[in-house]
Amino acid sequence: MDKLTNELIALRTSLIKIPNGIKGVQLNDEQKQTLTEGKPLYLEGMTSTKGASFNANVQYNADKNYVEFLFDRSNNNQQSQNKQQSNQQSQNQTQEAPRTFRGKDLTDEQYNKFKDGQTVYVELKDKKDQPYQGYITFNKENGKTNFEFPNQYKERVKPVEEHKTQTAVNSEGKTNEATKNLKEPLQKGQQTPKNEKQQEQQNKPKAPAKSRSRKVS
Repeated sequence: MDKLTNELIALRTSLIKIPNGIKGVQLNDEQKQTLTEGKPLYLEGMTSTKGASFNANVQYNADKNYVEFLFDRSNNNQQSQNKQQSNQQSQNQTQEAPRTFRGKDLTDEQYNKFKDGQTVYVELKDKKDQPYQGYITFNKENGKTNFEFPNQYKERVKPVEEHKTQTAVNSEGKTNEATKNLKEPLQKGQQTPKNEKQQEQQNKPKAPAKSRSRKVS
């Protein structure tokens, strides 16, 4: 059967040529007959090109016209799985958060936040010993550290902060500086006066409360 197309390949038995020996093991007539009939044959004590002794099933390949080895696929799969698990364990070990970033040692407080995936503010120096600042975040999945300059960090968190502000305005009844003097309830998503009337309300200072005078007799 073709391994790629799964099609059966027909071959006259008269064209099958079985060698007298395979990897140092001499074949008897019965073993040759087994291979001629297209059946697998288990051989022990074969010698590899490196001189190591090994056992394996062999079978005549009608497509390639020679006897091939049929190694234990389940054993190979197990070895492959063990190798993948070993690589995964090694990878997990290398994904521990570093305590130093660009020559800067993190404090215990910074490191505890950093290794948990939180964004940490750091002050660094470039190759010319010039200071610069930024934010670092540790990615636990790939073990890499992401660096952002302050303006990049602010742009990233800006939508989140705006969402928090609007949630407080809409859900918790809080106001912001741009709408604190408005008398009408804010609409969803509103953070500034929506028309001239509201703008006038916002600009108009709140009158101070009148104090009551008491008569002294």
